Order: sequence, then C-alpha cells, then structure tokens
Amino acid sequence: MLARAIVDTPQIRGVNNLMGSEITQQNRHMSWFIENIGCRGLYFVDSRTPRLTVAAFAETRAELPIASGDVFLDHDRSSEEMPPAWDGAHRLAQHTGFVVLITQPYPKTLDFLELKLSERPDNAVQIVSRQR
Repeated sequence: MLARAIVDTPQIRGVNNLMGSEITQQNRHMSWFIENIGCRGLYFVDSRTPRLTVAAFAETRAELPIASGDVFLDHDRSSEEMPPAWDGAHRLAQHTGFVVLITQPYPKTLDFLELKLSERPDNAVQIVSRQR
C-alpha cells in the first residue's frame, strides 16, 4: 500500500505522520517504514504527536533526512489560538535559527498564514520545501 501511494503521487518529496502517529511508537514498524521511504529518496517529518515517538531513532539508523515538528499552528482552529502559536513559533525560530511549523490546509489556517506572511519583511519568514 505504501509503494502504491508513492507511485500514485509523483510530486511527493517527503512524508509526515500527522494522521497516524501510533506507528511512530513502534520500533519494528517505524524502522520498516523509514527504510522504505528512505530507499525512494524521500524524507520524513515527525509531527511528534505522541511523546514516545521512536521515529528519530529509526531515521538516524537509516541516515534519512530528519525533521520534527516544533509547533502546531492549528491544533485548535479557533481564531484566538493561532496567534499565540504563531508568536511562539517565531520566538523559537529567532532563538534556534529555524522552526518546523505544522499546519493543516484549513481555509481559516490558510487565511491566517496569508495575513501573517504579508505582515513580515521578506527575509523574516522563509518557507522551505525540501527538494532533492
């Protein structure tokens, strides 16, 4: 099923586990998964929704590019909750040099991002898409 999904999505560059995090807690399954996407030249972004994720360990062994979500912008889609999450992501990026911001393509989230990105100077926020 994984191989078919990858073949059916020719523009794919990487995989994220936002909806299916239970597997990230299982060493054997995660190792298999990481090996299978790694041999196809893909990367993996661990949303880290379960605290006990083993994804980073599996990625390190497979020498796969690794990224972990730092901030969920829209874990609560209310208009009141996204600004504090955005501000927290911005502070973290200033401190560490970058932040992995996880979102869903909800209309309210996309509107919020469009507004926030238009308020920033061009060099303050850079959206990065990993290309191979």
